[in-house]
Amino acid sequence: MSGNKNLFSIGAAARQAGISRQSLHHYVTLKLVEPTGLSATGGRLFDEMAVERVRLIKKLNESGYPLRAIQELLFENLYDQSQSFLRSEETAQIVTVSHEAWTKLIGELSRSPELLYSLGPRKFEELIAELLDREGLRVHLTPTTRDGGRDILAFHQTSIGNHLYLVECKHYQPKNPVGIAIVQRLYGVVAQERATAGLIVTTSHFSKDALTFTDTVKHQIGLKDYEAVKRWLRSQMPSQRFY
Repeated sequence: MSGNKNLFSIGAAARQAGISRQSLHHYVTLKLVEPTGLSATGGRLFDEMAVERVRLIKKLNESGYPLRAIQELLFENLYDQSQSFLRSEETAQIVTVSHEAWTKLIGELSRSPELLYSLGPRKFEELIAELLDREGLRVHLTPTTRDGGRDILAFHQTSIGNHLYLVECKHYQPKNPVGIAIVQRLYGVVAQERATAGLIVTTSHFSKDALTFTDTVKHQIGLKDYEAVKRWLRSQMPSQRFY
């Protein structure tokens, strides 16, 4: 392991993830995981997030999910940029397969929520979109650039009207809190677009001033931190017991 950046050699990364060196080589060949850098001698190096990704791939594969399907689930956009349907052919079979794929991923994340950090920011957005979809909302992911301060548009049609929720996702490390500026910005976007409310979801936590501000606009802005996301994931797996 590198002494100053928490980087692991391929052998050390494989041991940390609980797989063989050959398996990790195979994952790299399939582009399931990318080396973080190279050592002075040209050897591949992997950071802690890459190791977490390898652990997630291993868990999914052990549950019977083929590596090619894992590659599609983790690296390909399952939602079209212009509508809430799956990007692939709109057939009942494809939708069923995708639902099963997400169910497997959600199941692994609910059992081992630390694996959330192995997802990239865009995949985290897709995960939140899937969770919202499962709660009956119609979701639309915005483009990765120039998203206008919201990553997901979530539409909810009820007997009392049509509602639009603006969702911002922050895939942050635990020590990097979401500050008040992000909350205030979403609040401004909600007002500007005349949306029903806004929601910020993060793998981290919220700063004290962000929480204080949100308390004054609690009917317009909702917050979900890492602990709330854990509970959300677990709510999707009612047959499981957690200790």
